[in-house]
Formats: sequence, C-alpha cells, structure tokens
Amino acid sequence: MEPPLPARAVRGNPRLGPSFRARALAVDSWDGFAVLPPTRTFADELTLPTGVVARHVGGRHAADSAVVLVPDSGVALLGDCFYPPPAHLREPGDGLDLDLVRGLLDDDYHWYAASHTEPVTLEQARAAVGA
Repeated sequence: MEPPLPARAVRGNPRLGPSFRARALAVDSWDGFAVLPPTRTFADELTLPTGVVARHVGGRHAADSAVVLVPDSGVALLGDCFYPPPAHLREPGDGLDLDLVRGLLDDDYHWYAASHTEPVTLEQARAAVGA
C-alpha cells in the first residue's frame, strides 16, 4: 500500500514537513474539505459594489497574492504578499519584499494590516520599510 500524499510529498521534499505538520495540528479532520474553483476572477483589479477593491500584486510568497483596499475606512489588508516564499521554496537570503510594501503605501490608506503582525499606521509602515 502506498503511503498517503503528505508522506510522499515530504519524502520528495523534506522542507514540506513543517507545513504538513502545522496543517495536521490546525484542523481536526479534513473530511468533507474541498477546494472550490472560483466563480469570478480578475487579472489586475476588481472593485466590489461596496467600493472595496481587490488588487492583484503577486509577490514571492505566492504569485496570485492580492491585497484588499477599503477606501472608505482607509485600510489596506496586505495579507502575506510581501513575505518570503513558503519554507519549502525558500532560499538563503530570501526575506520580506520591502520594495513591494513601499509600492503599496498610499496617502489614502491610513492603516495597514498584514497576516502575522498587528496593524500599523501609514507613518509606522513608512518608517518600517524606509519609505
């Protein structure tokens, strides 16, 4: 009998081990889990009826990274777009993509929230990335 996919994947690339372990600890059961195809796609930018904007920015963490901009609140949700590649793809010297962050800073947005840190003000973000 062939081992399950995670074991085969980790055998092929041991750097996947921490990712598979984290997923195993995060969810009690994957029964019934399904990845659904999108019902709507966009290439560069999509403005929702509420005025919220989803903007594709790419990045080394994931080529399909998008940020979400909430103009009426002055909030930019950055997610992981500027983080280094996932651990199993990371190379020595990979780090945060501060150039990407600098390009996202805008006087119209006063708060910036990334996935793994507390939200920061525009001034704090500029100071952090030397902008």
